[in-house]
Amino acid sequence: MKRFSSGLAVALGVLALALGGPARAADVAFSDFPEAADKPFVIQLAGVWNSFDTQARLDVTRGGVASVGTTLDLEQVFGVPSAQWDFRGEGSWRFSKRNYIDFGYSALNRSGTRALDADVIWNGNTYKAGATLDGKFDNYYAYVGWHYDIFRADNIKVWTGLSIAYEHFETGLNGQATITNPDGSITKSAVAAQFSIGLPAPLIGLGVSGAISKSWTFDFYTRAIGFSSTDIAGSILETGLSFGWYPTKNFGAVFGADLTKISIRKYRKDNETLSADYKYTGPHFGLVFGF
Repeated sequence: MKRFSSGLAVALGVLALALGGPARAADVAFSDFPEAADKPFVIQLAGVWNSFDTQARLDVTRGGVASVGTTLDLEQVFGVPSAQWDFRGEGSWRFSKRNYIDFGYSALNRSGTRALDADVIWNGNTYKAGATLDGKFDNYYAYVGWHYDIFRADNIKVWTGLSIAYEHFETGLNGQATITNPDGSITKSAVAAQFSIGLPAPLIGLGVSGAISKSWTFDFYTRAIGFSSTDIAGSILETGLSFGWYPTKNFGAVFGADLTKISIRKYRKDNETLSADYKYTGPHFGLVFGF
């Protein structure tokens, strides 16, 4: 992963500078931001109406014979929902006037049943048109990171940071398949083809938060990375905009929209190679607790 090594060095240099001075009890927030949004601990629990777009291909080599898979629209072939409600939880801890620890988790699990309109090759197995398949596509996402306010005025904050994100994917197809064996013979049987990957990645982030009034705020963020090595190459982009309303000093509500885009040009695992483009986007509505 040579491409992001220089970016990590810059981010770590900023981290060293930011943490160079010890946190003091006097490092408290005095600003125009609503009190609940500027507490040392802030937790947000949200529902997200995600819309999905997933294109993927799975190649496999067995007995020296390579089988090139079909590039699939997984929402159509797997029969999984193209839109659904999901849960997301995230929070932050401000341990000095300008330094924060961030964390978050979400689970996006989808399953369904679909009759194929055309032949499909997946994981070296051929599923014939007309076959009924049970499919699933599960995605678990977690991150922890640090960010630092590089500029802070009474009603605006501009920050940069570094986080470590972990994306875990599990896909599966169950159905009647035609299988070409290494000796060239062909058999038909019920097949459960499963594939999973774990993708840890450092993300470099930039964001802006502003106080529109004593009760209203806005937040914009973007985090991204590109990576390339012998067995894995791709990129990750996360971005979003939200608005918050804080009627009390410990409670608020937020709404906004987010976009996550993951491009995997290659991911080699044993004798399998996955390539995929995965995107989900949509509005979110949540509650915020500050203490």
